[in-house]
Amino acid sequence: MKPFHVIVVLIISLGLWACAPARVAPPPASVPAPPMEKSAASFFSDAEALLESGHTDAAIVAFRAFLGRYPNDPMASAALMKIGLAHRANGDGAGAQKAYETLVAIYPQSPLAPEARVALLVGDYDDGRFEDLMNRVPRVLAANLSEDQRLKVHALAGDAAMALDRPRAAAEHYIAAWTAAGDDDRQMIDEKLVAALRLMDAAHMPALLAQIEDRQLRERIAELARELTFDRTTIGCLLPLSGPYEAIGHRALRGIELALNRFAETTGDPMAPTVRVADTAADSGRAKAAVAALAADGVAAILGPIATAEDAAGQAQAFQVPMITLTQKEGVADVGDFVFRNFITPPMQVDSLVSYATGVLGLKRFAILYPDEPYGTTFMNLFWDRVIEAGAEVVGAESYGGDQTDFAAPIDKLVGLFYPVPDDLKDQPVVVTPMTDAAHVDFDLLFGHSLTGFGGIYYRLPETLPVPPGFGPDGETETSPRPHREENKPDPIIDFDAVFIPDSPKKAGLVVPQLAYSDVTGVQLLGTNLWHAPSLMEMTREYVQGALFPVGFNPDSELPEIRSFVTRFHEVYGEPPGFIEAAAYDNMRILLELLAHPAVRSRAGLRDALAQLSHYPGVTGLTAFGSHGEALKKLFLMRIQGRKFVEVDFPQDGVTGETRFAPGDVGTIESLP
Repeated sequence: MKPFHVIVVLIISLGLWACAPARVAPPPASVPAPPMEKSAASFFSDAEALLESGHTDAAIVAFRAFLGRYPNDPMASAALMKIGLAHRANGDGAGAQKAYETLVAIYPQSPLAPEARVALLVGDYDDGRFEDLMNRVPRVLAANLSEDQRLKVHALAGDAAMALDRPRAAAEHYIAAWTAAGDDDRQMIDEKLVAALRLMDAAHMPALLAQIEDRQLRERIAELARELTFDRTTIGCLLPLSGPYEAIGHRALRGIELALNRFAETTGDPMAPTVRVADTAADSGRAKAAVAALAADGVAAILGPIATAEDAAGQAQAFQVPMITLTQKEGVADVGDFVFRNFITPPMQVDSLVSYATGVLGLKRFAILYPDEPYGTTFMNLFWDRVIEAGAEVVGAESYGGDQTDFAAPIDKLVGLFYPVPDDLKDQPVVVTPMTDAAHVDFDLLFGHSLTGFGGIYYRLPETLPVPPGFGPDGETETSPRPHREENKPDPIIDFDAVFIPDSPKKAGLVVPQLAYSDVTGVQLLGTNLWHAPSLMEMTREYVQGALFPVGFNPDSELPEIRSFVTRFHEVYGEPPGFIEAAAYDNMRILLELLAHPAVRSRAGLRDALAQLSHYPGVTGLTAFGSHGEALKKLFLMRIQGRKFVEVDFPQDGVTGETRFAPGDVGTIESLP
């Protein structure tokens, strides 16, 4: 194209940028003649000074005027770059892109054309046009780029591919960026590359390695590939199959075995999963080593542990392997975003109990009788806080010693009968001053030497307890009439609708009759999951009728999925399942079903799927995971009715469908050495 034609095309493309000079009246004879016209260099320098001083709008006008006057000047392409920069500074992405596109179209041979092409990619990325960016990349890479520019293009393309959920394309661009980068930039690129590889399908890793020529990088990727291998058909389990909690571990293993068979029956999925079981022996060191071994073997996820969960969870987070723990230890899920917990906990119990008591029964005033030990104080504080959150109040709370068997004193304190009433006040009502504050208990105390935390939080009580008057040697009420409250003793002040007693069935079986003995009747009794024991009914008879408490699993539930699970478990193992078996079953089912989904292509993908789980209808209740990996569950509520535990109608969906069990035909359970 001839120079004249170039000038015409430029003027047309600039459009309104080049404005015709205004017509000015000739100056009076007394005014000196205007100076000679500025040179192109001086014109450009003045426009640049405006830009550097922050006068971006004026700079844009000046550079456009420069282009209109000097379209063939060697600095014309630089003026377009400056216009793009000024528009970006003003937040005008469209104006910037137009300037760079004009530069590339009219001055393709300019030394600044490659930089303009890179600037176009930056604009696409900043404005969220990731697909446009990926479409531009091949043309940009075909240009004569410097090593720094090539590094920037591949890094931008990798970031855009990640935003588009294309981890393999992202990894390929990051590898190219790593090759072009110097030592200072490689650490940043390495971190991006690792993130992409974690999301890749492991099947694509060999092809990716084959494309790498740099020996150092190939070794690095091979090392990462070993660490990040994702086998969706293999799940690791950490269980105490020896040591003090051996029985608990073997119970959990039964639930896992049943889940494998149930998964194959209901889905027909051909993946034939393998479960690799490591015996932790409830030892922290063994649990941490097992996590490292399972991660290196490429397991998709880890279920467990039951004990030593905190240290194992830290390892799982470090290796970025999704883990669902089976523990009540507080704070375990706070370790990181790869760690989850789906187990019954004290906060879950209290939340279910208070929600029903206040929301359904309409109770407003509560009392608490609790053992002055970690278990009791923990539940007392949780219950008190939750009652306040529900808009109700705690009007009294009294404790008793862990070895105490006569509870008259704390009961009398609760109903205003413990302290003598002065003569001048005897005709006036006794007012019980509500407690207004409750110190928060350190949850680390929850698992001290006297407590365990598996099927529930269990109290380690003495083998025998002294039997108070009115009870037989086995805790049965004697046939003789129950003695009545002392003559002339004032009536108790029962200013509460319910009393919460967070203790074991053996201790609660002593407390509840003494409440009746003190004429504390007509109030709702509330307990914890420990009350789910026939011994409580045997000890308390009519005094515990109507009592409410939460449980994590109800083997007598009428929900079809639970009935099916209990029936099949009994057929295979000859006994009914407990909470541990049910919890292990549910968690293994969750992992198997999520891993069968084709969208889950990596450990990070499984982590995201777990975080998004909602209303999973397990045999331990509806389950979802909160923002910190804690299970959000609706527990079962039980009421004592006669000699039975009856499930309260607290709406909860189930899963229907025929189920069968064919042992030995699907899945594999292996033991680690």
